[in-house]
Amino acid sequence: MKIQINIQQSVNYFQNYELVLLENDGYNVLARKSFNIELEDTQVMSLNKGWHLLSSYYDDVNLKDNVNIIPEPTDNENLITIQQDPKFARFYPNSNDGWFEEGGLIDLDEDRSFWININNNLDLEKLDLHITGDLSTKNSVELKEGWNTMRYPLKTNTPLEDLDGENSDFILDPNSGKFARYYTQSPPTIPKDGWVPEGGLLELEKGVGYHYKSATKKVFFF
Repeated sequence: MKIQINIQQSVNYFQNYELVLLENDGYNVLARKSFNIELEDTQVMSLNKGWHLLSSYYDDVNLKDNVNIIPEPTDNENLITIQQDPKFARFYPNSNDGWFEEGGLIDLDEDRSFWININNNLDLEKLDLHITGDLSTKNSVELKEGWNTMRYPLKTNTPLEDLDGENSDFILDPNSGKFARYYTQSPPTIPKDGWVPEGGLLELEKGVGYHYKSATKKVFFF
């Protein structure tokens, strides 16, 4: 009896295997069994052209080691930019370096979300951003008074009604335009204190970055 193992194409971040039992002649199949082994967990975000404010649910994200573009563009121009003000990096296709930190961005800041720009001249209509790293254990971020580009570090969505805030705090998803405001002294038309989805924002979504206007400097818990 002979044993043959077939390794098939990876699909959806699982490696597909097939175990086949053959007779000694190597042609007649006695039995076969397929099974999957999950590969390293990967955060995948499908992006169209334009600007996107995003969050990773991984910590210790180094651009060259942990951030990939799939499929890689065939353009030789640097048409993809990641930015965390004031730092930025650009992606160079057909190079060994990939991300080039010409603007000083090497690792993603763990309290802030990041912008990525897919230039309209790119030869692809859409691409996937793949991020790996250590799954975040953070359940809070530090906010300064005023405007913040806030990272959302969780791998699951969280309803805003489960989160605390301060009077006049404001949160905006610039990707969708949805927003909400926090009240501790409710207007007559609002039945209770808390987040009010005046602009339709009901929950924080994994992978999304947010603009947060904070009334004071504080630690914001999810």
